[in-house]
Amino acid sequence: ANRTFVDIGDIITYTISLQNTGTVSSTNIVLTDPIPNGTTFILNSVTIDGVSQPNSNPENGISIGTLNPNQAKTITFQVQVTSVPPNGLIENQGIVSFNHIVNPNEPPVTKTTPTPKTETQVGTVVTTPTKSVDKQVADIGDTITYTVTFTNNGTVPATNVVVTDPTPNGTIFVPNSVTIDGVSNPGSDPELGIQLGTISVGETKTITYQVVVTNLPPDGIIRNQASFTYQYQPNPSEPPVTTTTTTPSVNIPINNPNPTTTKSADRQIADIGDTITFTVTFQNRGTVPATNVIVKDTLPSGVSFIPGSVVVNGTSQIGENPEIGIPVGTVNPGQSITVTFQGVVNSIPPGGIIRNQANITFTYEPNRNEPPVTTTITTPETETAVNTATLNPQKTADRSFVALNDIITYTLSFQNTGTVPATNVTVMDSIPAGTISVPDSVTINDIPQPGTNPASGISLGTLAPSERATITFQVRVVNIPASGEIRNQGSVTFNYQPDPNLPPVTKTETTPETTTPIQTVVISPTKTSNLTFAEIGDIVTYTVTFTNQGTIPATGVTITDSLPPGTTFITDSVTVNTIPQPGVSPLTGISVGTVNPGETVTVTFQVQINAIPPNGKIENTAVVTYISQPDPSEPPITTTETTPTVTIPVRTANPNPQKTVDREFASIGDTLTYTITLQNTGNIPATNVIITDSIPTGTTFIPGSVTINGIPQPNLTPETGIPVGTLNPRQIVTVTLEVQVTALPPNGIISNEANVTYTSQPDPTLPPITTTTPTPIAETIVQNAELESTKTVDLSVANIGDVLTYTITLENIGNIPMTNVSVIDPPPVGTQFIVDSVTVNGISQPGIDPSIGISIG
Repeated sequence: ANRTFVDIGDIITYTISLQNTGTVSSTNIVLTDPIPNGTTFILNSVTIDGVSQPNSNPENGISIGTLNPNQAKTITFQVQVTSVPPNGLIENQGIVSFNHIVNPNEPPVTKTTPTPKTETQVGTVVTTPTKSVDKQVADIGDTITYTVTFTNNGTVPATNVVVTDPTPNGTIFVPNSVTIDGVSNPGSDPELGIQLGTISVGETKTITYQVVVTNLPPDGIIRNQASFTYQYQPNPSEPPVTTTTTTPSVNIPINNPNPTTTKSADRQIADIGDTITFTVTFQNRGTVPATNVIVKDTLPSGVSFIPGSVVVNGTSQIGENPEIGIPVGTVNPGQSITVTFQGVVNSIPPGGIIRNQANITFTYEPNRNEPPVTTTITTPETETAVNTATLNPQKTADRSFVALNDIITYTLSFQNTGTVPATNVTVMDSIPAGTISVPDSVTINDIPQPGTNPASGISLGTLAPSERATITFQVRVVNIPASGEIRNQGSVTFNYQPDPNLPPVTKTETTPETTTPIQTVVISPTKTSNLTFAEIGDIVTYTVTFTNQGTIPATGVTITDSLPPGTTFITDSVTVNTIPQPGVSPLTGISVGTVNPGETVTVTFQVQINAIPPNGKIENTAVVTYISQPDPSEPPITTTETTPTVTIPVRTANPNPQKTVDREFASIGDTLTYTITLQNTGNIPATNVIITDSIPTGTTFIPGSVTINGIPQPNLTPETGIPVGTLNPRQIVTVTLEVQVTALPPNGIISNEANVTYTSQPDPTLPPITTTTPTPIAETIVQNAELESTKTVDLSVANIGDVLTYTITLENIGNIPMTNVSVIDPPPVGTQFIVDSVTVNGISQPGIDPSIGISIG
């Protein structure tokens, strides 16, 4: 067999090998192999030497034919495991029958040989879980106990067993109700899964848990089914198998009328003497009849039952009284009844509201084997308001006088001194001239009312008799009305309904008027400048102007101005109302004194721009400080007002040219490399940037040596100009050029300076300007020693034996000393050097030989 371990459903392939090891042929060979217990033969699975044998069945015998000596054949067939055999082992053995001739003179001999026995272990879990319930029928509110069992009838343990059971519709799980084999298992919940661990072969686990019926499911039946998930290991050498099996479903009918009730009154508002019709409904939405249904309604204080007014389902019930109880009889499932009766309003009830509920008693039979159940349910409550209204509005302000920017708190109070509610109560209060509403300042009975505005209306809803309401809101004084006073009056509009058969009455009442005088200083300073755009070096004139638009003087008026970065105050530039103020500075404060109501003050001063501020803009405000005394009984108040910000963009371009040379010292023939670096340290572009550089005396420009940012510019020469184009803020451009030292300059120093010409537009409203800026001077000291020599002889014609005197003259025509100077002069052919004849500058040099060298030093 090809498998040692199997699970139910697995397929086993059996292989039988036959070989004739004898000396004569075996004929009529037939293999018979009974199908083992627990398996089923798989049709058409027989093969002989790999060739399918359709319709062959080993149980009926497989014809092999003849095997000659040493010949072999292989037969295979398959079975599927369908159940667990008695001992858990699938045992299989075949029988081979054949004929062979022992003596040719005798008939063939028939022989039977069994195959070796194979054994295959079946490893599986066999279970048929059960589920039961302790009730056949149930009622709403009943507790149901479910019991589920799991028995392992297999051959291997079931591990990691988990039972899961979703709580059925119409019920809730009872916490801590789970038991396992009678032992409480607190905290477990079947909906989340109950861990059972391992269930051994032959072991049974019993689990119970409870649910409470909370409502009637849609079809009136609680349906429930549990499932078990577990693992087992058919083959110890292979991973476990996970499987899930379910219990049968258990169904419990719920027997309950499941009634719903309503109650209504035809009047929400009534007057004394009015008739109210009350309507009670009872609907059976359940599964069993409600019998002996009785509607009872004890009418509240303020209303009396009208005899003979009872109607059941449209039929008058003379003699019935809801306070005693109105019998309705039986209400079957799906049926409903409607009961009406009337009462008359005869007095004002406590609180002015008639509140009424009915009680409905009925009997039903949840279980035929048990006594019927009688229960009582209560209808919803109805309310009818009983009835004139006046609100007596009052208004006060918390201040006797105010200054600008002060806040006034208004308080409006109301009390309903009537007998019926005032409904749709709306308070209107127009914001007085010279003030604005303080947002979210409205309160109703100390409760904030965000988003409410008294000018739009403040709704108080309904004010019951004797009920009080208090509204507060605030306004801020922002300007001075013509009268110099803040005058305010509110009003309240409301509805009430003396007669429910007539439209409601609308009434408006006004509050007394409040008057609050204004005492204040109003100064709103402005600030301007004479320039819209500026450049470094420009002078800016600032002008600060303000008028006292209030009702009292401003004293001790002072203007201060902390100058912005990048500027310097110009001494003695301050004027007050065009009068110069020498020695006065806005940094320390410009004193203006007293400014009376209606008076205007104008102050000017100047600053010079000396640097670009960090953000490229000069931003400046001035501060006006003054003293006022709105309330003579209180100390004066110091107030500070700030002008709007004046912003002047500072726009400048500065290429900031630098120039260096790569040699501090040079000799004739050396090459000098000049490097010119431009960086725009301004905040606007420098355009049309051109570098011109006159080649210094003693040098010659090396053609093709110009580079811009390392890129050769073979056709450019510095004397005609090197165009750089546009240099944006913070952009850097590096230009190099080379010259060769060709001669000693007059002072021995090669001095070189370049000029950078560029265009910029500090003021976008004006034409661009062109500027030329020189670079620093780059200097190179030329060090050169140049020898000029002459040689003469005292005779132009000589005879043998004559003495010739040679004179050699040396001169250093350079600008640095020559050292280690030596003269070598071998005697010419035909002459002989005269020993000790050498002189240097007239001084004899004994022992010196010109052919060896005369050291000059």
